[in-house]
Amino acid sequence: MPSKLPRIAVYLPPEIKVGLEVAAKNNRRTVSNMAAWIIEQWVMEAKKRGETSESEDEAEAS
Repeated sequence: MPSKLPRIAVYLPPEIKVGLEVAAKNNRRTVSNMAAWIIEQWVMEAKKRGETSESEDEAEAS
């Protein structure tokens, strides 16, 4: 079933793409799901460190 979540496009150097593909395979995830998980983890850690000041409402508007 297709997701209703917003989409983004990311351009990666070939060596980073390969690393992402390997990580996804090792974790039994799709490449897209692995990328989403990595981004989610980074954002949660950045919030803990106080590195993100933008509210969710402001981010959704962009």
